Amino acid sequence: MTLTPSESAFYGIILTATQGQPMTNAMRSMLLSINLEPFNITHNDQAQAIRKYESVIGLYLDAPVEALA
Repeated sequence: MTLTPSESAFYGIILTATQGQPMTNAMRSMLLSINLEPFNITHNDQAQAIRKYESVIGLYLDAPVEALA
């Protein structure tokens, strides 16, 4: 997975908010409502970072226990 610098910055916010757990709809809405334009992080960057986070978490949750060891 490749993140742009803007996505990477928001990815850190996502990891802090979710603590590595699956994202709820309420959390997704809250994260998307944060205005980070002053920090050159667009709404599209936020949405892309959320999609990438969810794909990584989905792979992690679907992995067999042996693969996580």
